[in-house]
Amino acid sequence: MPFLALLTSPVAKYVGIALAVLAFIAYQRHDAASDARMKAEVQCRAEVEERTAAELDRQRTVAETVLQKARDRQAITEKELAELRSEADVLLSEMGDSRDSCRLSGELLNKLRAIR
Repeated sequence: MPFLALLTSPVAKYVGIALAVLAFIAYQRHDAASDARMKAEVQCRAEVEERTAAELDRQRTVAETVLQKARDRQAITEKELAELRSEADVLLSEMGDSRDSCRLSGELLNKLRAIR
């Protein structure tokens, strides 16, 4: 019975009210900290996604630029190759017309034919 009397005393009531207020304050602080943490996490994720999207756009632009340069170089190379082939054809036809005038070595002829 003394324990029951202790719980019903005015001091116990004040201690109980103080504990309830402290528990409520602790809950509010925890809830506020949790909300702030969640907001910061959402903001951080948004920033990371924004940076990732910007980096992907930058890489895509660089890749497109490199691809365009490669295509330009390919076109130039194909043009140069066509010119070299036509020059080789002209040389071979000229060599065929003048067989007796100047003899070329077989190695040189093979090199000229290999230009194709």
